[in-house]
Amino acid sequence: MTHNLRNPVKLEYIEAILAIVLTLESKFIEELAIQQLLVKNFQSEEWGIRKVCIDISYALFVVRTEVNSVLHSHVIELKYDKIKHVRDSANNYTTLYKQIYG
Repeated sequence: MTHNLRNPVKLEYIEAILAIVLTLESKFIEELAIQQLLVKNFQSEEWGIRKVCIDISYALFVVRTEVNSVLHSHVIELKYDKIKHVRDSANNYTTLYKQIYG
């Protein structure tokens, strides 16, 4: 197959790049869905759900070591939750944050 481009690129390279882009896009959509689910449940009446959301945010932070500002702000608010277990999880998250970012 001949291409009439100034810098001919093999179709296989374009397909490979497209596959990478589509993979990244699906990961982004999955992460966005997780973020939306967490944000929704940070306000749950059930303290156990709030705690698990913080723990998931903590795990995501450990794996990625970059702060998701939306999740971060919700976790910071939960440092003052009425339930001690929720506060403890939020404090664990903020301790890790301070260790990494000062």
